[in-house]
Amino acid sequence: MSQWCWILADGFTLVGCSYVITLSKPLKELKDTRPTSSLIGPTTLLSIFGQEAINVIYLCCGVHMLTSEVWYCPFSPDDVDVAKWWLLSDNHMATVLFFSIIFQQHTAAWTFSFGSIYRQPIWKNYILLVFFAAVGALDLYLVLGGPSSLTDQFRISSSTNVVGLPDVAMPMSFRLKYFGIIMGNLFTSILFEYFVVLGPVRSYFRKKYHTDVLPMRK
Repeated sequence: MSQWCWILADGFTLVGCSYVITLSKPLKELKDTRPTSSLIGPTTLLSIFGQEAINVIYLCCGVHMLTSEVWYCPFSPDDVDVAKWWLLSDNHMATVLFFSIIFQQHTAAWTFSFGSIYRQPIWKNYILLVFFAAVGALDLYLVLGGPSSLTDQFRISSSTNVVGLPDVAMPMSFRLKYFGIIMGNLFTSILFEYFVVLGPVRSYFRKKYHTDVLPMRK
């Protein structure tokens, strides 16, 4: 990825998401069940590995869709001066990987802010909503917007200022299809976390197999 993509993904989005999810407040009343207290318990592991599996599947789908396009030309780093390392990001694969990673960061922060029945609803975390709206608008412009000085700064391959022959600029038709994969990734992750990890699927297995070592006082 380009220098500015790294700054946005690791320096701003990752740090920002890690902070805003800590601002979700607890509910004012206690519930009749305890939250998980184990770092390697089934709920925690299912959430982490389930989200990872979903992200990897959609990432592979995006890469496969890119490499299947008739206009796609595999990038060769042999023609790049290694002293100009930033030119290694001037290709379609780097653009696809960047958008997959950064939208998956947003999704992870969103799903991990649900808090099951112990925290207030996510829409009451106003700073989180404002942060997501800001970075989401920027990312949406980068993936679907026309070529501009901003997309060139991030080395998005939709511009001929970034990629040249034998490559062609990433067509809008592909970017729309790829954005559909990103949205599929987002909704799959949210539904998995909401219904499987925290919702009725978890409740069913907890009721069937779980026993508190120290029963809660009624």
